[in-house]
Amino acid sequence: MDMNRVLVVPVELMPRRSVVAKVAGRVRSLKRALEGRKLPPKVDPDGLWQCHFCSHDTFCWRKGIPKPEELRERQKRKMEAIQRARERKSS
Repeated sequence: MDMNRVLVVPVELMPRRSVVAKVAGRVRSLKRALEGRKLPPKVDPDGLWQCHFCSHDTFCWRKGIPKPEELRERQKRKMEAIQRARERKSS
């Protein structure tokens, strides 16, 4: 990358209503979490990148933020365990 030049790139902005709706939902979720002293639910593997920008990531990920594929594997094993438990219960 050459730092001697500035690259101008056109960026399409989101409509204001979309931005406000998205932020308002997050604010409500955070407010409920803070009032109840409970963190919002953890993100899915596709949203995991957000944890790297959070100053409270150790509350959710005590052993460090996992890689997306690690989180997908954990979720897969969890679902398989639930399925096996349901099968045992129905037998």
